Amino acid sequence: MPCILLRRFAMLLVAQANGERVFFDSDIANLSDLAACLRELRRVVKPGGTIACYDWCMTNIYDESLETHRVCKREIEDGAGIPDLRTFAEVDAAARQAGITVYAGTDKAVADASKRDTPWHYELTPTYNPFSLRFQYNPFGKAVLHFLLQVIEFIGLAPAGSCEVSKTLLISAKGLADGGDLGVFTPAYFWAGKFN
Repeated sequence: MPCILLRRFAMLLVAQANGERVFFDSDIANLSDLAACLRELRRVVKPGGTIACYDWCMTNIYDESLETHRVCKREIEDGAGIPDLRTFAEVDAAARQAGITVYAGTDKAVADASKRDTPWHYELTPTYNPFSLRFQYNPFGKAVLHFLLQVIEFIGLAPAGSCEVSKTLLISAKGLADGGDLGVFTPAYFWAGKFN
């Protein structure tokens, strides 16, 4: 049974296949018109074929009317260069518009939580332990990191703009950690369906 693995959705533009299954990850968050892109999969998947996806999403707990939720979403989007993170419901609706019947949808970060000692976002939360990589997320650690980056950027050991990139990534890390704490974001929404 032919199966197509799309690591990046852009590969779809060159893929020529008649697969029975397609799996892709880490791309739907970057698509401006998800339904149109899912309809394009008809070119590479047989009718009745199976589709599965794994990607970043806002959970159904996300509430647009709450400022803390909006700030968290904006921080993730800005830091990761994502135009508009969708909720589970929005992803499922886009799949239906594309003629896909979604038969499975789950937040794997929550479903698999019992298999880990710490939540998925733990490594992005601040600590004052200077021997931890998490030290960079506390206010003092951010200042130290910024100073060190300025020095190595100035002497040419880091490319120009490294400090700005670091600031952007730290904002995104804060959004990801807050999103995990609030339960409004997941890096692991898995869904599967069939083309009608």
